[in-house]
Amino acid sequence: MKRFSQIVFALICIVFGFAALSTAGKPTKKAKPAVPETITIDGLSHWFGPVTFPHAEHADMTGNCTTCHHHTDGEPATCDTCHSKKLYNPDAPNMPSLKVAYHTRCVGCHQENGGPTQCEACHARKALPKGVKLGAFPQK
Repeated sequence: MKRFSQIVFALICIVFGFAALSTAGKPTKKAKPAVPETITIDGLSHWFGPVTFPHAEHADMTGNCTTCHHHTDGEPATCDTCHSKKLYNPDAPNMPSLKVAYHTRCVGCHQENGGPTQCEACHARKALPKGVKLGAFPQK
């Protein structure tokens, strides 16, 4: 009987050992990063002050990080990771500039969902050159 118990114990150890080895080296699921309450967007602020973006609120609204963090599988990345601050990037001629990307993504969503479309609703106004008038993006 003692010999039988030893064999059963050895078999159990072997099975659990192989199970542990089969999962070794496999990638584990990453924990979701903590969502910051707000983010300050200030990469393009020559005429306007930075935008204080209520990130957590928007994350709750969309429920899907890839809505904004597109082409990244939801991994946190800033817009300027891909979009250039230059108006035109000859290395990526079909890539919208950072300013266009912000306004397409942000204002486009605001137009579709009733968010603010007036410049000063998101931006604090700085001194503008003479003759420059502020407008609003039309609602869709």
